[in-house]
This record gives sequence, structure tokens and C-alpha cells, in this order.
Amino acid sequence: MTIDGKKLQYASLKETDCNTSTQTLIPAIDGKTVVVCDIFVSAKKNAVDAEISLYDGSTEFFIWFPEYTSSSINLKAPIHLGAGNAFKIGCDSTTTDFSVLATYYYL
Repeated sequence: MTIDGKKLQYASLKETDCNTSTQTLIPAIDGKTVVVCDIFVSAKKNAVDAEISLYDGSTEFFIWFPEYTSSSINLKAPIHLGAGNAFKIGCDSTTTDFSVLATYYYL
């Protein structure tokens, strides 16, 4: 599948423990911008009181409070990261491991 002539890709992390450090979901490519189209999160158990942080490289730009065991962000427009930056996630839950799926392309 393509969007504006760019190949749509996906990246996933399965049952990641992102509490101790941020995890890279989409790697950086020098001189390229990551464009995130969709994000979906699931948890092994209810994610009540958990929060997931999204990062543009090392800069946190969004805090998400997923509901229950699965949640998605319905983006009105794609998220354009800074050129050469990776898309990373972090979380604050020590009791819940998250699986994350994102669709994206490089610009």
C-alpha cells in the first residue's frame, strides 16, 4: 500500500516492558522524516492508570492514557517527526506489558 507515493510500512513491539527505558518503535534514518499514520496499543491486562509517552527522538511530545486492554489513536493527520529522529515509546506501568503497532512511511 502507498500513501502519496510512499510505501506504507508497519513496526511493532510485542509485550514490551517500556517502564525502565524508552523503546525504539520506528528507527531513524539520517535525513529522513518518520511520518506516523496510525498507532494501536494492547495490554496483557487492563491498562488502568497506565500512561504511554510518545517521543520524537528524545523529546516527549504526547502522553496517552490507553483504556482497558486495547486502544488506538485516531489521527486526523499523520504525525511528522523531526528529520533523522526515531519514534520511541515509554510507559509508567510496572505491572503491564504493552504490545504496540504503528503504520508509517519515510519522507
